[in-house]
Amino acid sequence: MSRKSQLLFTTVFFFAALLLLPLRVGHPLNAAAANPAPSVPKALRSGACLSAAPPTCNDPIDKCAKPVKYLGANGNCACFACEYGKATQKNICTENPKDKQTLLAETLP
Repeated sequence: MSRKSQLLFTTVFFFAALLLLPLRVGHPLNAAAANPAPSVPKALRSGACLSAAPPTCNDPIDKCAKPVKYLGANGNCACFACEYGKATQKNICTENPKDKQTLLAETLP
C-alpha cells in the first residue's frame, strides 16, 4: 500500500469513526441526552409546570425555604422550586399576586 493511499484510508476511517461513534447505544452522549442533568428541576424536565395548568395553583408559601428558583408560569399560575437543588426540594404553584411577589423577591439571581 502506498503512503498516499494509506493516508487516505486512515483519514476516511477516522472521520467515519467520528460520525458513527455517537450512534453507539452505550455512548455517554446518548446517556446524557436520555437523562438530563439532575440539577435541572423535574418540573422543567417534564414541562409539567408550563405545559398545562397544575391541578391546584394555590399552594401555601409559608413552608417555602430558600434557595428559591422561579420555574415559569402558565397564565396567572406561577411555579417555584423551594429549597432548590437540595434533596428536600419541592415545587409550589400560586396565583396569588402577593405570594408571587414575595417568592420572586427571594428568587436566586
